Amino acid sequence: MNKENLITALISSRIYQIPFKINKDFQIDSIKDAYLIQDIINKKLNKLGYGKIKGYKIGCTNEIIQKELSIDHPILGVCFENKIIQNNSNLCLKNYIKPGVECEIYVVIKEDITSEIFNDDINFDKFISHYGVSLEIVENRFKEFKYTNAELIIADGSLGNSIIFGNKVKNNSFVNLNELNGRIIINNKEIYCNNASSILGNPENALKWFFNQMIELKKVIKKGSYVSLGSITPLIWIKEPTKVKVSIDNIGDCVINFVK
Repeated sequence: MNKENLITALISSRIYQIPFKINKDFQIDSIKDAYLIQDIINKKLNKLGYGKIKGYKIGCTNEIIQKELSIDHPILGVCFENKIIQNNSNLCLKNYIKPGVECEIYVVIKEDITSEIFNDDINFDKFISHYGVSLEIVENRFKEFKYTNAELIIADGSLGNSIIFGNKVKNNSFVNLNELNGRIIINNKEIYCNNASSILGNPENALKWFFNQMIELKKVIKKGSYVSLGSITPLIWIKEPTKVKVSIDNIGDCVINFVK
Protein backbone atom coordinates (compact mmCIF):
# COMPACT_ATOMS: atom_id res chain seq x y z
CA MET A 1 0.00 0.00 0.00
CA ASN A 2 1.25 3.46 -0.89
CA LYS A 3 -0.13 5.16 2.23
CA GLU A 4 0.83 8.74 1.39
CA ASN A 5 -0.74 8.57 -2.07
CA LEU A 6 -3.87 6.99 -0.60
CA ILE A 7 -4.20 9.72 2.03
CA THR A 8 -3.67 12.46 -0.57
CA ALA A 9 -6.29 10.95 -2.88
CA LEU A 10 -8.87 10.57 -0.09
CA ILE A 11 -8.37 14.14 1.11
CA SER A 12 -8.55 15.51 -2.44
CA SER A 13 -11.84 13.69 -2.90
CA ARG A 14 -13.24 15.41 0.19
CA ILE A 15 -11.89 18.89 -0.43
CA TYR A 16 -12.15 19.18 -4.22
CA GLN A 17 -15.15 16.93 -4.92
CA ILE A 18 -13.08 14.48 -6.95
CA PRO A 19 -14.51 10.94 -7.13
CA PHE A 20 -12.01 8.49 -5.63
CA LYS A 21 -10.71 5.90 -8.10
CA ILE A 22 -9.60 2.64 -6.54
CA ASN A 23 -6.42 0.97 -7.70
CA LYS A 24 -4.37 -2.00 -6.52
CA ASP A 25 -1.91 0.24 -4.66
CA PHE A 26 -4.67 1.42 -2.31
CA GLN A 27 -5.43 -1.87 -0.57
CA ILE A 28 -5.31 -1.62 3.26
CA ASP A 29 -4.09 -4.58 5.28
CA SER A 30 -6.51 -4.50 8.22
CA ILE A 31 -9.35 -2.67 9.96
CA LYS A 32 -6.83 -1.41 12.52
CA ASP A 33 -4.70 0.14 9.77
CA ALA A 34 -7.83 1.68 8.26
CA TYR A 35 -8.60 3.54 11.50
CA LEU A 36 -5.00 4.70 11.77
CA ILE A 37 -5.27 6.19 8.27
CA GLN A 38 -8.62 7.76 9.16
CA ASP A 39 -6.95 9.42 12.18
CA ILE A 40 -4.24 10.92 9.97
CA ILE A 41 -6.85 12.21 7.52
CA ASN A 42 -8.99 13.63 10.34
CA LYS A 43 -6.03 15.65 11.66
CA LYS A 44 -5.33 17.02 8.19
CA LEU A 45 -9.00 17.88 7.60
CA ASN A 46 -9.07 19.72 10.90
CA LYS A 47 -6.27 21.98 9.65
CA LEU A 48 -7.98 22.38 6.27
CA GLY A 49 -11.04 24.02 7.81
CA TYR A 50 -13.25 21.18 9.00
CA GLY A 51 -12.74 22.17 12.63
CA LYS A 52 -12.52 20.07 15.76
CA ILE A 53 -14.09 16.65 16.19
CA LYS A 54 -17.39 17.23 18.02
CA GLY A 55 -18.77 13.73 17.82
CA TYR A 56 -18.97 10.39 16.06
CA LYS A 57 -21.16 8.54 13.61
CA ILE A 58 -21.76 4.81 13.54
CA GLY A 59 -22.32 3.19 10.17
CA CYS A 60 -23.15 -0.30 8.87
CA THR A 61 -25.64 -1.14 11.63
CA ASN A 62 -27.61 -3.09 9.06
CA GLU A 63 -26.79 -6.79 8.48
CA ILE A 64 -27.39 -6.50 4.73
CA ILE A 65 -24.75 -3.78 4.36
CA GLN A 66 -22.35 -5.70 6.59
CA LYS A 67 -22.66 -8.76 4.36
CA GLU A 68 -21.98 -6.65 1.27
CA LEU A 69 -18.73 -5.47 2.88
CA SER A 70 -17.83 -8.91 4.30
CA ILE A 71 -17.81 -7.70 7.92
CA ASP A 72 -19.84 -8.61 11.00
CA HIS A 73 -19.65 -5.29 12.84
CA PRO A 74 -20.44 -1.59 12.41
CA ILE A 75 -17.90 1.04 11.36
CA LEU A 76 -17.01 4.42 12.84
CA GLY A 77 -16.46 7.94 11.57
CA VAL A 78 -16.29 11.42 13.10
CA CYS A 79 -18.45 14.56 13.04
CA PHE A 80 -16.44 17.72 12.47
CA GLU A 81 -17.47 21.01 14.08
CA ASN A 82 -17.77 22.84 10.75
CA LYS A 83 -19.71 20.01 9.12
CA ILE A 84 -22.55 20.20 11.63
CA ILE A 85 -25.24 22.08 9.75
CA GLN A 86 -28.27 24.02 10.91
CA ASN A 87 -31.76 22.60 10.77
CA ASN A 88 -33.85 23.79 7.76
CA SER A 89 -30.73 24.58 5.70
CA ASN A 90 -30.62 24.87 1.92
CA LEU A 91 -27.77 22.81 0.47
CA CYS A 92 -26.45 22.95 -3.10
CA LEU A 93 -26.32 19.52 -4.73
CA LYS A 94 -23.21 20.51 -6.69
CA ASN A 95 -21.28 20.61 -3.39
CA TYR A 96 -21.69 16.85 -2.92
CA ILE A 97 -20.61 13.66 -4.65
CA LYS A 98 -23.63 11.33 -4.67
CA PRO A 99 -25.18 12.41 -1.34
CA GLY A 100 -27.49 10.23 0.71
CA VAL A 101 -29.61 10.82 3.82
CA GLU A 102 -30.42 8.78 6.91
CA CYS A 103 -32.72 9.14 9.92
CA GLU A 104 -30.77 8.45 13.10
CA ILE A 105 -30.84 8.76 16.90
CA TYR A 106 -28.01 10.62 18.58
CA VAL A 107 -26.95 10.75 22.21
CA VAL A 108 -24.78 13.21 24.12
CA ILE A 109 -22.10 11.76 26.41
CA LYS A 110 -22.50 12.79 30.06
CA GLU A 111 -18.93 12.31 31.30
CA ASP A 112 -15.47 11.39 30.05
CA ILE A 113 -15.24 7.64 29.43
CA THR A 114 -11.98 5.71 29.61
CA SER A 115 -11.10 2.05 29.90
CA GLU A 116 -10.79 2.50 33.68
CA ILE A 117 -14.51 3.14 34.18
CA PHE A 118 -16.01 1.13 31.34
CA ASN A 119 -17.07 -2.51 31.33
CA ASP A 120 -19.74 -4.56 29.55
CA ASP A 121 -21.92 -4.84 32.67
CA ILE A 122 -22.46 -1.14 33.24
CA ASN A 123 -25.74 0.68 32.79
CA PHE A 124 -25.19 2.53 29.51
CA ASP A 125 -28.00 4.93 30.32
CA LYS A 126 -25.87 6.58 33.00
CA PHE A 127 -23.48 7.87 30.30
CA ILE A 128 -26.20 9.68 28.31
CA SER A 129 -27.14 13.26 29.23
CA HIS A 130 -29.41 13.97 26.22
CA TYR A 131 -30.68 12.36 23.03
CA GLY A 132 -32.46 13.44 19.87
CA VAL A 133 -32.99 12.90 16.15
CA SER A 134 -30.16 13.42 13.70
CA LEU A 135 -30.15 13.68 9.93
CA GLU A 136 -26.89 12.41 8.52
CA ILE A 137 -25.71 13.28 5.03
CA VAL A 138 -23.40 10.59 3.73
CA GLU A 139 -21.47 10.82 0.50
CA ASN A 140 -20.36 8.09 -1.87
CA ARG A 141 -16.98 9.45 -2.93
CA PHE A 142 -15.95 6.19 -4.63
CA LYS A 143 -15.99 6.14 -8.41
CA GLU A 144 -16.70 2.40 -8.48
CA PHE A 145 -18.32 1.53 -5.16
CA LYS A 146 -18.73 -2.16 -6.00
CA TYR A 147 -14.94 -2.60 -5.95
CA THR A 148 -14.43 -1.05 -2.55
CA ASN A 149 -14.23 -2.74 0.87
CA ALA A 150 -14.72 -1.97 4.55
CA GLU A 151 -11.09 -0.93 5.05
CA LEU A 152 -11.20 1.74 2.34
CA ILE A 153 -14.57 3.02 3.51
CA ILE A 154 -13.30 3.34 7.10
CA ALA A 155 -10.13 5.12 5.96
CA ASP A 156 -12.33 7.54 4.02
CA GLY A 157 -14.31 8.39 7.16
CA SER A 158 -17.11 5.82 6.79
CA LEU A 159 -18.79 7.88 4.04
CA GLY A 160 -19.29 10.77 6.46
CA ASN A 161 -19.94 14.27 5.19
CA SER A 162 -22.20 16.37 7.41
CA ILE A 163 -25.01 16.07 9.94
CA ILE A 164 -27.87 17.90 11.62
CA PHE A 165 -28.42 17.31 15.33
CA GLY A 166 -32.01 18.14 16.25
CA ASN A 167 -33.21 19.58 19.53
CA LYS A 168 -31.75 17.86 22.58
CA VAL A 169 -34.09 16.01 24.94
CA LYS A 170 -32.88 15.47 28.49
CA ASN A 171 -32.36 11.81 29.29
CA ASN A 172 -34.52 10.22 31.95
CA SER A 173 -35.44 6.72 33.04
CA PHE A 174 -38.89 6.89 31.44
CA VAL A 175 -37.70 6.70 27.82
CA ASN A 176 -36.73 3.45 26.11
CA LEU A 177 -34.80 4.32 22.94
CA ASN A 178 -35.68 0.92 21.51
CA GLU A 179 -39.38 1.85 21.42
CA LEU A 180 -38.91 4.96 19.27
CA ASN A 181 -40.08 5.10 15.65
CA GLY A 182 -38.14 7.00 13.00
CA ARG A 183 -39.52 8.32 9.73
CA ILE A 184 -38.01 9.71 6.56
CA ILE A 185 -40.14 12.01 4.43
CA ILE A 186 -39.13 12.97 0.89
CA ASN A 187 -40.88 15.92 -0.78
CA ASN A 188 -43.65 15.74 1.85
CA LYS A 189 -44.26 12.01 1.29
CA GLU A 190 -43.37 9.48 3.98
CA ILE A 191 -41.07 6.87 2.46
CA TYR A 192 -40.14 4.73 5.45
CA CYS A 193 -41.13 4.29 9.07
CA ASN A 194 -39.02 1.92 11.14
CA ASN A 195 -38.61 1.05 14.79
CA ALA A 196 -35.29 1.92 16.42
CA SER A 197 -34.70 -1.79 17.01
CA SER A 198 -33.49 -1.81 13.38
CA ILE A 199 -30.21 -0.45 14.84
CA LEU A 200 -28.46 -3.71 15.79
CA GLY A 201 -31.61 -4.96 17.52
CA ASN A 202 -31.43 -2.08 20.02
CA PRO A 203 -29.71 1.35 19.86
CA GLU A 204 -28.00 0.44 23.13
CA ASN A 205 -26.11 -2.28 21.24
CA ALA A 206 -24.70 0.38 18.92
CA LEU A 207 -23.63 2.46 21.93
CA LYS A 208 -22.01 -0.58 23.55
CA TRP A 209 -20.12 -1.32 20.32
CA PHE A 210 -19.01 2.32 20.13
CA PHE A 211 -17.65 2.30 23.68
CA ASN A 212 -15.77 -0.94 23.05
CA GLN A 213 -14.39 0.31 19.72
CA MET A 214 -13.14 3.58 21.22
CA ILE A 215 -11.49 1.74 24.11
CA GLU A 216 -9.84 -0.65 21.62
CA LEU A 217 -8.55 2.36 19.68
CA LYS A 218 -7.21 3.77 22.97
CA LYS A 219 -9.33 6.90 22.73
CA VAL A 220 -11.07 8.89 25.45
CA ILE A 221 -14.76 9.56 24.82
CA LYS A 222 -15.09 13.16 25.94
CA LYS A 223 -17.95 14.65 27.89
CA GLY A 224 -20.31 16.52 25.56
CA SER A 225 -19.50 14.40 22.51
CA TYR A 226 -22.38 13.66 20.16
CA VAL A 227 -22.76 10.07 18.95
CA SER A 228 -25.15 9.28 16.10
CA LEU A 229 -26.05 5.63 16.59
CA GLY A 230 -26.84 4.49 13.06
CA SER A 231 -29.76 4.69 10.68
CA ILE A 232 -33.27 3.68 11.65
CA THR A 233 -34.43 3.95 8.04
CA PRO A 234 -32.75 2.77 4.82
CA LEU A 235 -30.25 5.09 3.15
CA ILE A 236 -31.86 7.31 0.51
CA TRP A 237 -29.62 8.63 -2.28
CA ILE A 238 -30.43 12.15 -3.46
CA LYS A 239 -30.10 12.82 -7.19
CA GLU A 240 -32.15 15.98 -7.73
CA PRO A 241 -33.49 18.97 -5.78
CA THR A 242 -35.31 17.42 -2.85
CA LYS A 243 -36.83 18.33 0.50
CA VAL A 244 -35.81 15.83 3.16
CA LYS A 245 -37.37 15.52 6.60
CA VAL A 246 -36.51 12.96 9.25
CA SER A 247 -38.60 12.59 12.36
CA ILE A 248 -38.72 10.55 15.54
CA ASP A 249 -42.09 10.40 17.26
CA ASN A 250 -42.42 12.72 20.27
CA ILE A 251 -38.79 13.89 19.98
CA GLY A 252 -38.51 16.19 16.97
CA ASP A 253 -37.44 16.42 13.37
CA CYS A 254 -34.72 17.71 11.08
CA VAL A 255 -35.21 19.20 7.60
CA ILE A 256 -32.88 20.04 4.73
CA ASN A 257 -33.56 21.26 1.21
CA PHE A 258 -31.22 20.13 -1.55
CA VAL A 259 -31.25 22.79 -4.27
CA LYS A 260 -29.47 23.28 -7.59
